[in-house]
Amino acid sequence: MEKKFLLIGKKVFAYWKKNFCLLEKKFLLIGKKIFAYWKKSFCLLEKKFLLIAVDGTGSKGNTLT
Repeated sequence: MEKKFLLIGKKVFAYWKKNFCLLEKKFLLIGKKIFAYWKKSFCLLEKKFLLIAVDGTGSKGNTLT
């Protein structure tokens, strides 16, 4: 009886562990995509600000056109 419970326990644990790992990988993948998107957007925003800043000083002429 005890061996049967141990066997069932091992199977349940193995199943849970496998699913948890798959779930973790999905979250990591989603996280990486969100971070990459955010980083790209931030870089584009930063370039726009730099262009406006440079344009504002008049040192490089009108760079926004």
